[in-house]
Amino acid sequence: MIRPNQSQPGNHLHVAVLLGAMFFLFSCGGSGEGGVLLSKSESAVTNTSAGINTSTSSGIGFGLGFGFDISGSGISRGAKFDISGSGITRSRIDRFGSIIINGREYDTGSASFNDDGNQLATQADLNTDQVVTVHANFDELTAVQVDYRSSIKGPIDSLVILAGGEGGIISLGQTIRSDVSTNFENTERDALRPGDLIEVSGIQDEAGDIVASFVELKPVLANYKLVGKLTNVTADSFNIGSLIVNFSAASLKNFPNGLPEEGQTVQVTSDPVDYSPPDRLIASSVEFFIPSLGIAGSSVELEGYVTSFTSIADFEISGFPVTTLGSETDYLNGTTESLTLGVKVEVNGSLNENGVLEASGVIVKPTNDVRYEGSIDSIDLQTNLISALGVSFEVRSGTRLEDKSDADLENIALADFSVGDRVKLRGYLDGSGLVATRIEREDLDDDVRFRGLVNRENEVGGTLEVLGVLITPDVNITEFENRDGLLITQAEFHSLIEPGSIVKAKWDVFTSVELAPDSLQIE
Repeated sequence: MIRPNQSQPGNHLHVAVLLGAMFFLFSCGGSGEGGVLLSKSESAVTNTSAGINTSTSSGIGFGLGFGFDISGSGISRGAKFDISGSGITRSRIDRFGSIIINGREYDTGSASFNDDGNQLATQADLNTDQVVTVHANFDELTAVQVDYRSSIKGPIDSLVILAGGEGGIISLGQTIRSDVSTNFENTERDALRPGDLIEVSGIQDEAGDIVASFVELKPVLANYKLVGKLTNVTADSFNIGSLIVNFSAASLKNFPNGLPEEGQTVQVTSDPVDYSPPDRLIASSVEFFIPSLGIAGSSVELEGYVTSFTSIADFEISGFPVTTLGSETDYLNGTTESLTLGVKVEVNGSLNENGVLEASGVIVKPTNDVRYEGSIDSIDLQTNLISALGVSFEVRSGTRLEDKSDADLENIALADFSVGDRVKLRGYLDGSGLVATRIEREDLDDDVRFRGLVNRENEVGGTLEVLGVLITPDVNITEFENRDGLLITQAEFHSLIEPGSIVKAKWDVFTSVELAPDSLQIE
């Protein structure tokens, strides 16, 4: 539960600050789906895109349209969510030790690893949040083989603002979306620039965009790589997204009929000098492969977006065919009505003779994560609570703990955190409480940034309420920026604010929310 610290004065302000801080922009997170939209005392607001209804009769409050994912929480999910026998789990890596996916730890002592074609890879070559396919014995929780294939390795061609208001990356003709759960390695979202080289791992959404779980800044890339589905195939070229690939001189591998065909999934490799931004590439090799979940009877755990939907008996998750089994299928965090195009889900079941995943359990995974960046107020090891700004987050068995400070502890535990440590914290609302899904310890810093929806503005007084947090700029201190980051006047800034506007605020040295921010930007 949310447990305000009763001994602290001004606790209501602390709660408001935290609820605003959930949208901290340390990686320009927060997709158009993201965020808990708070309601003020005189109104009720519905965030229909996230499926969340928020209303209150006094003060700041919130309610939920459906439950939240409890994977890895230590709470029993029921027999239909427990996979057994042998098969595949395909999802992002939670953390290592041996390898943990969806809250389950698989022993990798005897496993083989394939890292982007390197079949001599080891576990040390992988990173948290990369999407992997693990061939496993679920009864013994042992991994036989771990396969990783990046979605993109290439340059950033441009940075864009997408329709939902979140930041997007264009690379090799593909649109890459980051959200609040994206792990940026060796960089931050705001630090990325056109020309930077990146490796991306993620899953495709219903629009064909890559929703990145992992983005790493690379100093150099020997080759550019891209995985995608073919369209507009001719005798010597095809498209992947908006990228036009010339394969006339390429080495073709594993094609059933010798040549690329419409709708096939391939991996394209190219020498960097053979890429002409933003949409022309000469391939050195093109490899055909069939994304597979195994053979008939195999157990499967699959996480992804509903990319095609005809009915609850006929839909696809990241391109894989899925069906439910009527009353034999159980649901968590949603119902049959939750299944629709674009929803993120985890499905557990087995493959039938036609290669269709028959779902015995469906877990709806809302993408409206919450974020906080700042220092720790208190830690309670007895109740596994970590408090920031007077509000507690529950640390569960599935919570990922990482140390990115100079201490760099390899297997950091909650007991290794201290009051005053600076952390990046990601989590979600579970009922009326906050649950931490990821806590990263960082080196100390004084700056604070947060991002959120504008509840109210006072154009005359110049103040803003962002997610219930009152922000009072000072024209002698605060710089105002438009969506492109260009400096504008305070009056111009207010003229851009409309219902649904998102604002990000930054304090270079933060001591109190009452202090004027150093910058305000409209998104």
